[in-house]
Amino acid sequence: MTVARLAPEQRDLLDLVRAWARTEVAPRAAAFEAAHTFPRELFAELGRMDVAGLGVAEEHGGSAQPSAVSLRVVEEIARAFLALGMGLSVHWLATWAIERYAAEDVRKEVVPLLASGSGWPPTRCRRRAAGPTPPGWSPGRAATAVTG
Repeated sequence: MTVARLAPEQRDLLDLVRAWARTEVAPRAAAFEAAHTFPRELFAELGRMDVAGLGVAEEHGGSAQPSAVSLRVVEEIARAFLALGMGLSVHWLATWAIERYAAEDVRKEVVPLLASGSGWPPTRCRRRAAGPTPPGWSPGRAATAVTG
């Protein structure tokens, strides 16, 4: 097994995330779970910490970190609160798909918002060329589809 060596600034990022997860996330996780709510304010903090766009290209507002760093960040967050770690992971996956496959104008508009964390929740993205809305779905409930 190969273990990726981290640069000093990557280790500093992990230390920052680990400390934040222990002091800010873990003590509040049970309350969010008991209330059956997603911690949007904690996700906003991830954006302010430049974590929401770790894997996003610098040209789109991210920091272009390798997956070895991103995975360790998710691990630290999920250790404190699984739902937040999974939410971040899904956020990255959706952002990657938009960055890779969306039309250029959509990429330029949407990916920087997602990389900054201010594009959360995904319903802030505009719906474009996604076809008819399925019965029973509303823009407030459905994830926004962005296609090119």
